[in-house]
Amino acid sequence: MLKFLKAHLFESVAYPMAYTSLMTGMPVSEVAGLTWGCIDRKQLKLIINKAWNFSTLEFGPTKNKASKRIIDINPQLAQMFAELKLHQNSELKMHGKLNPHNHVFLTNRFVVPNCRTMETMLRTALHKAHIQQDLTFHSFRHTHASLLLYDRIAIPFISKRLGHQDVNTTIKVYLHIIRELQNEESQKTIPFTNKLEEMSN
Repeated sequence: MLKFLKAHLFESVAYPMAYTSLMTGMPVSEVAGLTWGCIDRKQLKLIINKAWNFSTLEFGPTKNKASKRIIDINPQLAQMFAELKLHQNSELKMHGKLNPHNHVFLTNRFVVPNCRTMETMLRTALHKAHIQQDLTFHSFRHTHASLLLYDRIAIPFISKRLGHQDVNTTIKVYLHIIRELQNEESQKTIPFTNKLEEMSN
């Protein structure tokens, strides 16, 4: 998926936004709501304390109290932010523009990207790549969560990272994956019980 993003979205703001969502599990409203003060590149932390309202074009609250959180990021994402900051500063200076609200993600017109426009860019990229798949920006959040689950990361940790209100929300959304993993674990149980039987003999 990363190769696809780089190949078909790299020249637009859609790429760093999609990459951020894929690496963090953040929904697009939280990604668009990021400001430079939210990023701690030294400690590799991301502070999520607001979201962008695409209707009012203003900052708004996160979905719930649990959505206000601090998450870990990898060095690659931190480096991407550093490069984006340098590029943004250069573009602002070149065009004599300001970024009064310190938005991390701005279009070449120096405004926060429109959600519908980003979805269109994504669909266009999928078409060019001959990928017959209904992929949306929210898919990056689900992909992040799914990969964590398949890697056997604890559900309470995933729930907190995603900003879900409680663990039950996470279980409900990803029940199909959890059941699949439970079936796999069930198959492992039989050999284990056989070993216990052998040890008792």
